[in-house]
Amino acid sequence: MRTAHLLSEELLLAYAAGQSSEAMSLLAAAHLSLNPQAREVVARLEQTLAAGMESAPVASLAKDALPMLLARLDEAPETAVVVPRPALKTGFEIPEPLWPYLQNRDWKSVVPGRVKQVELGVRIGQTPLALVSMRPGFRVPTHSHHGAEFNLVLTGGFSDLDQDFLPGDVSERGPEHEHDMRVHEDGPCVVLVARDGPLIPRSATAHLASWLTGF
Repeated sequence: MRTAHLLSEELLLAYAAGQSSEAMSLLAAAHLSLNPQAREVVARLEQTLAAGMESAPVASLAKDALPMLLARLDEAPETAVVVPRPALKTGFEIPEPLWPYLQNRDWKSVVPGRVKQVELGVRIGQTPLALVSMRPGFRVPTHSHHGAEFNLVLTGGFSDLDQDFLPGDVSERGPEHEHDMRVHEDGPCVVLVARDGPLIPRSATAHLASWLTGF
């Protein structure tokens, strides 16, 4: 089994404990749907959390706790909402956690013929999560970041800092990283991008690209 690039254990623990933001929970859920190694890590973390809860002191219940519970049991069960597959054309199977966020959305050109994206309607601060599709061989010019950036590969692959990222992998970069990204030549690459701040261009090409695209 190849070495996968996983979300940090700290972020996976926050997801397992239900303490992630909506945006990061969505990223983590899509990551788990594609990456069996990430699912194994979360299963182990959930066991650790459960063991901690079992050893925690038992809290006393309010006097009306039992009647309230019985009343809830008498309520009609909620009908599960079935979310259809989005009509967005991708050429690959979109992870199911993303389906509710891609209803009635379509691609927008960023770099004509080379890069397109669709925003998901959920944000980290002022920055929306987005699917970004890049043509084979495309290079994202050298840049750094004001905050953290996460790229989850949904299909295809790219190289970054002498590492290859394939479907299910996440690249995690922070303000200390100066890097570029090169899409593999064997096909297009689609990534789910989450970042909590804008990019910082580090070359003339990157400055021009940032000005033209708004990245």
